[in-house]
Amino acid sequence: MSKHENDDVPMFAVYHHDDCVVTVPLDSVMAGAAPACQEMDRLTFEVSPKEPELEYRIQIGDVAPATAIGKAYRRHVEWPGERYLESARGLVDIKLFSRVEHAPAAAWQLRLTLLLAVSASKVTEAVFAAMVGDLASLSSGLLFDLASKSFAGIAKGKPQSRAAVKLPPQSAQLELRVLEALVQEVSCSLLEISRQPEVFLRSERRVATWTGSERLTNDGLSWFVARGIDPRRPSTEGGIVGPRLRIIAHTQCVEHGVIRWFLDLIRERTKDCAGHASAERQRIVADKPYRNHRFGGEASLYEAFDQPKLDKLNEAIARAQRIDRALRGMLELPFLRQQRAIAPREPTPIFRYVLNYHRFWRSMREYLQRSTLLLEHSVDERSKPTWRMYEQWVFLQIAAACEDIGLRPSSHDSLFRRLGSQLFTVDLRRDTQLGFTAADGRRVLLRYEPWIVSRELARRSGDSLFQGREGEVPWSPDVIMEIFDPPVQGKPPQLAHAIVIDAKYTSRIETHHWEGTSKYQMIRDTESGAQIVRQVWVASPVKPERGAVVRFRDPSVTWSLDGADRPVGTLEFLQGAVAMAADPQSPRGTVCPAAREFITGLLAWLHFPEAQRRFQNDELQIEAAA
Repeated sequence: MSKHENDDVPMFAVYHHDDCVVTVPLDSVMAGAAPACQEMDRLTFEVSPKEPELEYRIQIGDVAPATAIGKAYRRHVEWPGERYLESARGLVDIKLFSRVEHAPAAAWQLRLTLLLAVSASKVTEAVFAAMVGDLASLSSGLLFDLASKSFAGIAKGKPQSRAAVKLPPQSAQLELRVLEALVQEVSCSLLEISRQPEVFLRSERRVATWTGSERLTNDGLSWFVARGIDPRRPSTEGGIVGPRLRIIAHTQCVEHGVIRWFLDLIRERTKDCAGHASAERQRIVADKPYRNHRFGGEASLYEAFDQPKLDKLNEAIARAQRIDRALRGMLELPFLRQQRAIAPREPTPIFRYVLNYHRFWRSMREYLQRSTLLLEHSVDERSKPTWRMYEQWVFLQIAAACEDIGLRPSSHDSLFRRLGSQLFTVDLRRDTQLGFTAADGRRVLLRYEPWIVSRELARRSGDSLFQGREGEVPWSPDVIMEIFDPPVQGKPPQLAHAIVIDAKYTSRIETHHWEGTSKYQMIRDTESGAQIVRQVWVASPVKPERGAVVRFRDPSVTWSLDGADRPVGTLEFLQGAVAMAADPQSPRGTVCPAAREFITGLLAWLHFPEAQRRFQNDELQIEAAA
């Protein structure tokens, strides 16, 4: 019998095994600190007593679980024990909805929001923090080498130079929150400034009545002579018309130009966030035919993941519109209306010593100091799921390892966008591409979450890869490394090899991980139709087995500094695992040793000259140390 079976007020309860974690009445506000849970805890939810003719649904953060609708019994509703919080961390909201049975989807009504404090189980908080720091530092490092010409004088690879670039790992939605608070903060300063703006005096030449006491312009006497006017005549005692200097007050100055410049910059950033959200919304809608497939009666990927994200995108666009309206109102203040924008340099005496101007300068300086670069992960309001963060961390680690070994970055399709002379966004979205060029002319292309579609669709879209299973839902491996031969006689480079790296946020590689990624061997070259994927790897934050960070599924295949012990020409298909985890003890932005060993071995297996140079450099360093 349920604990609350005889209660009149419906209660929502969370259980971990037989222990009650928290109990909250429906239609109430949760009070007190959020109960603590582990991400791998198996939780059970219950509503008791059941309200007549109602059904209930839960939502974890922005995601509806597979068993979102509870199973109704005679007196209560229950959800089975599952790891509902897997890949979550921090404060996670659990929402409970209800509707009349069999009512339309729009009839769901929010009844309760419950917060749980979730701590990571697969990786420690220190490892997670290190992973977030690496995302920021590695992205800024790539930006130095790819995008920012203005930073060309800074020595490449110096930690102090890259660390000077501030890079907050915040989403577009979170940044809009920052901008919203910033606009509110500066609006208070501007309101006080508008009541008594700094006024400056200037002289203005004006032809008006001159009685003899006003100051004439330098050309005043010659002006009178040219017109035959003698100011000494008695007839001029009542005043004559002449050129005189008029001292007037005005508000156009450097300080107001700096204010105008900063408001324009915030408005530009707000519009960019709205445009980013709008473009993301269009991409989700365009991907709906690929993701809106149900299997076994469960919610489709579109229903479970994309629809909640669309709601957040619409909210982000509305928030950006509110911020833009407020900024337009500020720019229409009388002392800013005719002012031209002036980029800030050093604080002027007015910015230093006049209170409200000083407050504005301080707000602007704090924002600019933390926003030279902006890393956009997604538009989710809540923290990004840890598994998504890990996928992006793996992608950037592999890219940094390619650069570290000596490959030259050559392209950054859709990764970086310039907002100003020294303001950039680093944006990891589906099919982000990073290109590298080797000393022998070969090209390495890294792709993040590309769609692998049928051959017909691949030909139409100009994609180099397709999947061999016609009619299947498109595949989307986390990372694909494509290796192209050098171009010959002006012809486009030919695809020679492809390697798949799938990131799995798990503490143990299971059989289903191997089986779930083995299908990628059927990825083929669109032009020739040949099987092109030779190796499929699973990257995970597991502890290395017997100190080996790289291993193969088939124990008869071994790994060394030269890569797999199977020559490229044998055309074997190999599956392996890489133990990649952030190291809290290493400086942020450091290339993970596992990523370095993995990429060095792959490039050595493919006979890249950069790998051979790395071996020689390592040997020289060992000899020097000895």
